[in-house]
Amino acid sequence: MKVKEYKEEDYPVIFGVKKTFEIMEKIVNNSYDEEHKNGGRKDGPTPRERLEITLKYYRQYLSQRYLAIEYGVAKSCISPIIKWTAKVLVSDNNFSLPNKTENINDNSESRIYDVTESKIDRPEKNQEEWYSGKKKFHSIKTQIEIGANTNLIYSLNFGKGSEHDFKIFKYTHPDYSKENTIFVDKGYIGIDKIHSNSIIPIRASKNHKLNEIEKWYNIEVSKVRIAVEHVNAFIKKFKMVSTRYRNRRKNFKLHMTLICSIYNFETANL
Repeated sequence: MKVKEYKEEDYPVIFGVKKTFEIMEKIVNNSYDEEHKNGGRKDGPTPRERLEITLKYYRQYLSQRYLAIEYGVAKSCISPIIKWTAKVLVSDNNFSLPNKTENINDNSESRIYDVTESKIDRPEKNQEEWYSGKKKFHSIKTQIEIGANTNLIYSLNFGKGSEHDFKIFKYTHPDYSKENTIFVDKGYIGIDKIHSNSIIPIRASKNHKLNEIEKWYNIEVSKVRIAVEHVNAFIKKFKMVSTRYRNRRKNFKLHMTLICSIYNFETANL
């Protein structure tokens, strides 16, 4: 198949990435060549086409049947191609999240936590575990930790739709030193019992309306936390995780990790 040429300015629209595509293509090419250095069949999509299929699927969430027709392969080939490409990229240092051990010992900047939800198909079993009462649909939750200065994603943790944000934090958060400041939203009420150096907005209630100082405090906290909302906006460009996720739930972590790694690479290098 003749390689279709795309204009550089169209890459963000088609693939969701900028010049990152060129780096990713080199990584996929090297891995493909390494796998076939001793021979083997090389029919089917080229490494570049495999990357195009994967990023188009992430960005536009086209049906696998459509991609199969566009690239002249069987529909059953599309899912293995996407999974292979994702695994190759996240195993490369350029597209892997920071080492967890180094993350725990790093006191250089404050951290911001937030949870985003991705809608999923209604499970056949244990439906209540995956149902989000807040969003009114079945979902997978992703807890994102970013640096307040670098805005880079340091870690991801996952939970079921019915799990409270603070619950996900309690069983996944690293043993940070007390020097680390953590910024969170109102979904993490109670975090101060685990980590005293936590900054959380003041919550209004029926019997307690916020005064001017408390409103000012919440605004200042929001000015810091807005960084994680920008991260969420980047992630949601990829329709795979911003619309109803149709794939196997066990593969969600792989796909979300790659998308977040793309964000880190573009933030740090472009």
